[in-house]
Amino acid sequence: ADLALMIDMAHYLADVELALLLGRIRKKMSPNGLLLVRVTVPSRKGVTALRLMEAVWARAHGLVRYYRDADAMTGLMRGAGFAVEVRDSPNASREEKWFLGRVKAAGKKRAPRAEKR
Repeated sequence: ADLALMIDMAHYLADVELALLLGRIRKKMSPNGLLLVRVTVPSRKGVTALRLMEAVWARAHGLVRYYRDADAMTGLMRGAGFAVEVRDSPNASREEKWFLGRVKAAGKKRAPRAEKR
């Protein structure tokens, strides 16, 4: 794949599940592939009205949420084989960050050494 999108869903997956998903996406990506992820990163200033509404909706549907900070999300993406850039949301009132994952270039393989006799 040349492009994969994950919008507003990473916080519904535990770290193990998210790492597995990111790894599977990475395996399907072309060498120049991009992964674009939008993640809710809770503000330290308190709970926003939007997150409060989502909490009510998630509770009503029996969903657990796993919010991560930017460093944790970056680490998971790097662990799956992506080089990562992080951008703040263009809307300052939103608790979102955008993560752009580029497929890491594979290292050059060395030619096998000739056996000594």
